[in-house]
Amino acid sequence: MHVVPLVMITHVQLCVDFAKNGVDVTMLQRSPTYVMSVDKGMSMLVAGLYSETSPPTDLADRIAESNPKLVAKLFHKRIIPELAKADKDLLDGVKKAGFKSWLGPEDAGFLMSESASDCRSGGTLRGSGSGEGWRILLLHGRI
Repeated sequence: MHVVPLVMITHVQLCVDFAKNGVDVTMLQRSPTYVMSVDKGMSMLVAGLYSETSPPTDLADRIAESNPKLVAKLFHKRIIPELAKADKDLLDGVKKAGFKSWLGPEDAGFLMSESASDCRSGGTLRGSGSGEGWRILLLHGRI
């Protein structure tokens, strides 16, 4: 058995690679991780800025970054609990598997945890496409 302490989110990918290759792996967390599905999360958080009908990416990036972080945090504090409701099955599943998750600092999601100066959060897991391996393996008890 291999034990991998979850210090940064890349360790989740390491666990996924181990499990996919038949290694018995156990992941240890030192603190909770913010978990969200990209399909639901990004549509709720940035759909107007990043889609087929939105402005060019460089302009959308400037618009997004021109928003003061305090204002963005207030916006996220309203959206993140709704996203958690939309991701209920995912969050219930990771909890059942023993994975600790949270809604981020002040329930503001990944925006504030990735910019927090103390960096004590367990990172962010955003599942989409081929990155879904962690979810499948974790929920089926292979990690």
